[in-house]
Amino acid sequence: MAEFKTEQQKRKFYDSGEWKKLREKIKKRDNYECQECKRQ
Repeated sequence: MAEFKTEQQKRKFYDSGEWKKLREKIKKRDNYECQECKRQ
């Protein structure tokens, strides 16, 4: 993921439709389970 220097840059990215589609695709792939929690 690209590095962002300001909060405004981060907000623009996370509010983008591209991010929201990718996020939903990954959540479905992982059966809506937290992968970080599963590692522990």
